[in-house]
Amino acid sequence: MAADVAVYAKGNARPTGGAGCIAMAIGPDAHVEFEDIRGTFMDHFYDFYKPDPRSEYPTVDGHQSMDVYLNALRQSYSVFRKKYEQRYGSKINYNDFSYFCFHSPFGKMVQKSFFAFLLEDMRLQDPGCYPKTLLD
Repeated sequence: MAADVAVYAKGNARPTGGAGCIAMAIGPDAHVEFEDIRGTFMDHFYDFYKPDPRSEYPTVDGHQSMDVYLNALRQSYSVFRKKYEQRYGSKINYNDFSYFCFHSPFGKMVQKSFFAFLLEDMRLQDPGCYPKTLLD
C-alpha cells in the first residue's frame, strides 16, 4: 500500500492536489510474479519543495517536475533493462510486461509516461533513430 497527500496554494497546481493511494488484494491462486531486479535513479532539482516550514504549501514548478519525473522513468527503465540482461542474458521490452503503474497527478501524465516508456524502449533498440525526448 502507498499513499500521498498533496495540498497546493491557489493557482495552476491546485487541481492536481488531493489524496492518492494504492492498495492491492491478491488472492491465493492469483498468478503474480515479482521481479527482484530494480532500476533506480536519483536527481537533485527544486521542482517541488517546502522552503518555508510555517506554510502548509510547497513551492512547485509543474513543468520542471514533469520533466524530472519523465527523465527518472526513462533512466530507471534503462537501468532495469541492463540489470535484467546481465542476469538472464536476454533483452526485455514493454511487450514483456502485463501492466504498468504510473504516478498520475492528472490523466495526461499517464499518457506522457507510457509514451516516454515506449520511446525509451525504441531508443534503446536503435539509438540513432529516435530522440531522447520529444524536445530533441
